[in-house]
Amino acid sequence: MKTIVPFLRALGDDTRWRMVRLVMERPMCVLELAEVFHIPQSSASSHVQILRKAGLLEDHSTGKWTYFRIRPEVAERLHELMRHFDDDPVHLDDAKRAAESIGRRGTPEAGSGRPPRNASKRNIQRRQHIADIARMPDFLD
Repeated sequence: MKTIVPFLRALGDDTRWRMVRLVMERPMCVLELAEVFHIPQSSASSHVQILRKAGLLEDHSTGKWTYFRIRPEVAERLHELMRHFDDDPVHLDDAKRAAESIGRRGTPEAGSGRPPRNASKRNIQRRQHIADIARMPDFLD
């Protein structure tokens, strides 16, 4: 973290603050964040980049997936900050949707590994995501 201004600007957006709250609890990829917040993947990616540039996130790539989590040296400061504010009920909904999304990570899809003819792009991505998770190191623990 270089200066306080980018740090505070990154946290000053409601969606980014909600993302921070989620990735403090567990690493997530952009696809999962987009799914939780019901926003386009490009928007989720833009928010993540702002958080990264502010020094809040670290990442780990596995295959074509990149997982983001709060940098450990920043997590303590954020926990301290959160203690001074009431818990937002929206966060509970976000956490529930995130748990559902992450719960599908390890669920193998039936079939030959090829997407069915009518598979959506998101289903194809999810299928690849599940295959990549199997090769993931301890970053997600």
